[in-house]
Amino acid sequence: MAVVLLAMLAGPVRAEPDAPHTEMFTGFETSDNYTSGYVGGGYAFGKGLYDAGFRLRAVGAGRSSMAATMSRPRSTARLVLLQH
Repeated sequence: MAVVLLAMLAGPVRAEPDAPHTEMFTGFETSDNYTSGYVGGGYAFGKGLYDAGFRLRAVGAGRSSMAATMSRPRSTARLVLLQH
């Protein structure tokens, strides 16, 4: 009985959601004779994306120019550890 009375007096318990730790991003850019695009993802160590800490990001990018239409488009990939 005392447990029920204590539960009624305490009120509702609210838990705040965990801060996100992962991110995904994409981008695309084009001009008169140049096109590029990228895709990537990241992970924030520690308390999440909105707080200070270390980030691990992986990005892949590709580009092509109209002057080199007969050649293969260039692509790159990077893995970076950042401190925010």
